[in-house]
Amino acid sequence: MNEESFDPLWLRKARSQFDTLDTAIRDMIYYRELVAVVSDDEVTRLLVEHLRISLLGTIVINWNKLFALENSEEAWKRLTAESAGFRQQVYSATGFNYQQWSDYRKSVREFSGRLHAHFDPSHHLESQLVLEPMFLVLEVAHQWMHQLYEGHQELASDELLQADYIEQLGQQVRERLQAWPLLHSA
Repeated sequence: MNEESFDPLWLRKARSQFDTLDTAIRDMIYYRELVAVVSDDEVTRLLVEHLRISLLGTIVINWNKLFALENSEEAWKRLTAESAGFRQQVYSATGFNYQQWSDYRKSVREFSGRLHAHFDPSHHLESQLVLEPMFLVLEVAHQWMHQLYEGHQELASDELLQADYIEQLGQQVRERLQAWPLLHSA
């Protein structure tokens, strides 16, 4: 793909969504790593639980901005440029068909409403939505954008376009959590 083939309007919108995608992916990684944290200390356990729920809130907000909107100027079809190819990758990763993808996006919008109404770990909202498809779609979006911008990194976010960005950041977060004194204090 060469620079002349980019629609300037699409490019502007896609670039403005890179921060949203990057935030959602980073928060997904932080969330996944915090799910694995176990602590016998009640204060630490509650802190980690609150951090995890807060991250879930930002993931859902940003995921909705990117994928749950259909007719908006900022909808996922703008981010992905050629939506049929992106959709096929989503279907392949999640096992969804067209209707299931539509239904899942709707369920995330509805979950977002419940999350906003009861943004508190005591409501156990995590059990009200299967999160893995949301995470898989973020991973597909990362791969899609990496492929789309390959050779044109100057047009997008440097970190997000690294092919192993998710794996590298996940490893860094795991290492930092293992060294976090709060999790290993007596």
